[in-house]
Amino acid sequence: MRARKAFVAVVSIAMLVAGSVAVIGSPAQAGTCRTSGCGGTVINRGSGSWVKVSNAWCWKVRFTYVGSKLPCVSHPNTWYAWNADASLTSGDTSAYKSTYYYDVDAFLARAGCTTIYYYNDARRYPQSYHASSNTWIRITGQTRVSITRIIC
Repeated sequence: MRARKAFVAVVSIAMLVAGSVAVIGSPAQAGTCRTSGCGGTVINRGSGSWVKVSNAWCWKVRFTYVGSKLPCVSHPNTWYAWNADASLTSGDTSAYKSTYYYDVDAFLARAGCTTIYYYNDARRYPQSYHASSNTWIRITGQTRVSITRIIC
């Protein structure tokens, strides 16, 4: 009987620990797909300025982050690593920069600027984001973001 109680206690503790880990969660990481277009894409359609993009996102449910650098980015300013960010020049697309950016997870709306963009083919419905602070905007799935203007 004593062995059964000990077993029940061990199983109960294991379930409690597993449940607390599930509740805490872990950062969502960029996909590691190996085909261009298999994930999020950013196109800098002649905005006249650079656009910072990241192949990492640190949260499961958050859609924006205020700050110059995402906390889960351990390789800033490179096209050749996971958990990285890099600058996309005007007229360029993330889809062909490197396999590490076949799935972009966020782009940066710079402080003091208005970033005008649209999702997928919705050119008639542009979005604008005026950032008082540097703000990262999440991209999910195979969403394509076209940035058309940055006004600072």
